[in-house]
Amino acid sequence: MVCGGGLVNPGDVVIADDDGVCVVARLEAAAVLKASEAREAKEATARERLQKGELGVDIYDMRDRLAKRGLVYRRKRSRSETACAPFQHLMRGGTSRDCISRKDLPQSAPARDRALLAAMGSPDPRQIDGVGGAHR
Repeated sequence: MVCGGGLVNPGDVVIADDDGVCVVARLEAAAVLKASEAREAKEATARERLQKGELGVDIYDMRDRLAKRGLVYRRKRSRSETACAPFQHLMRGGTSRDCISRKDLPQSAPARDRALLAAMGSPDPRQIDGVGGAHR
């Protein structure tokens, strides 16, 4: 059967939610389940660490990657601040959100995007706007 342009075979696992539909081949289902459970556990641990006040830049070991690309992480002045000032970007990577000053980023958009993607360890340009390819 073909659904949305994708082949679905008898025994395949079909998973659907508000974000979309995913088909997992029957023979790959056990491995995909194991990988999914590992990712869920990792993300739960990250959420717990974030709730305790640890920074995403530390949880995801981003300080060295930022520094190697000439970027500087500056902690917000107040822990109660929840929004970026107008001169800053909201950078999102997985469960991590932090404000980065424009003056710490390259001026050209392509160079800025390359630096952010390299710092996040991702080649996917959709990471820049927070979508991150999760919509697939």
